[in-house]
Amino acid sequence: SGQTSLEAAKGESLEEAGIILPDSAFIFLRMVRQPVRQHGDTFTDNEWNDIYVAVAHDSYSIPQIESLDGEVAELRWISQAEFK
Repeated sequence: SGQTSLEAAKGESLEEAGIILPDSAFIFLRMVRQPVRQHGDTFTDNEWNDIYVAVAHDSYSIPQIESLDGEVAELRWISQAEFK
């Protein structure tokens, strides 16, 4: 797709919830490999997913969040203590 996983995470945050945060707000947690799937003779799906957490510091304007397009089942801000 021509973008880094961080760029994709930022784009999804904007697209799905209307949240704009700087690169420094995103912390890479881990990479998860999905099972390889063969789609006929022409396409092999060999996918890896990068998992990020977005940390909203006090200096950011923290918006109310809501799903903008209905693709997200639940969105909520949690404290760092809740995350651990």
